[in-house]
Amino acid sequence: MIQKKSKCSDQLRCAFYTFLGQRRSRKLLAFALKARYRTSKVRFPVNIYETKEILIILPEQHLDVLHQLKNVISLIKLFKHATVSIVCEHSTSSYIKMIPGLNIIEYDRQENVSFSASLVKEIRELNHIDICFLLIKNPDLPLLYLAGASGADIRTGYCESGGFPFLNLQIRPDTNKKYLTDWNCSIAKLFGASPEDVRWSVARKTIDEINHLLKELKIEKNVHLIGIDVAFLLNQFGNSWTEILIQNLKKLNPGQLYFYIEEKFPSSQLQWVQKQNIPFLGNLSASRTAALISRSRLVITGNTMIYALASLLKKPAVGFFRDDEIEMYCPQTANLMGIPYKTVSEEMVFQTITLIASLKDKRKV
Repeated sequence: MIQKKSKCSDQLRCAFYTFLGQRRSRKLLAFALKARYRTSKVRFPVNIYETKEILIILPEQHLDVLHQLKNVISLIKLFKHATVSIVCEHSTSSYIKMIPGLNIIEYDRQENVSFSASLVKEIRELNHIDICFLLIKNPDLPLLYLAGASGADIRTGYCESGGFPFLNLQIRPDTNKKYLTDWNCSIAKLFGASPEDVRWSVARKTIDEINHLLKELKIEKNVHLIGIDVAFLLNQFGNSWTEILIQNLKKLNPGQLYFYIEEKFPSSQLQWVQKQNIPFLGNLSASRTAALISRSRLVITGNTMIYALASLLKKPAVGFFRDDEIEMYCPQTANLMGIPYKTVSEEMVFQTITLIASLKDKRKV
């Protein structure tokens, strides 16, 4: 009965905020918070040894979470004497669970739990929060309110994410930082944290699940896997161009090719894929996708999510990006190589094969 009443009150609250609209709801919640926090003064710099409780509120989009992980780990390393709690949307929690030692507070956006007083209540059951980090550039009102309602002495976020009383310390990132991960780390840098590499370990159980799927596809256990994000290639460059690339890949023979397919895949494209006589995997969860990439020697994609996962898992990747995306999403390293494109061309096939051949020589793929 209590649960039903809670859901009912959540629905009424959502309906009330919807009726008021975003602007008036924000004013109302700001008024409520100002009654509790009458000053916006912040003592800075922070004594990291006196900081005992940290709250980090993450974005809801998977890609945004991946590009915040270096920032998060840098903060965790800096405040190593503190307890760290992470607020994240349920579907992104598998990424966070790869980082040990965190208290993870999940909510389900589909159920509008982020609007619920129960989430605020769970936050307030923590010990007194010293610092709340809102790592969202344009937060929805419920998550912005959560930062304010945390009661943290310092409630910090990016410039224009929200003002007092929601936040009392706003950070303007360095505009010279083009790569999104580096731009995000402006918060960690302000607090004196050094950039820390993301070191993930995919759960053994998830790796076993992927190995079982590969076995069902009759892929040998120790074979070198080359993943092709076929959905992106077909949608962006068409069937003919993709087929030319695949033919050249087969001649190069870098390893066992497989297709990675996202959830939404037209039946016409599926028919084309089935004719290629290449194993394909689809409808994978976030954790299984990470496990599959961790088992691969190379990934060919233009999907920023897949490219970011390859980067975090220290796996070689060749990515196709527009000119305006290269600097933001595509760091160029010995293992991560981006090919800028404007139009489809056979030269891009040649570039791709050349890059894969160079990776093959380096890694003996």
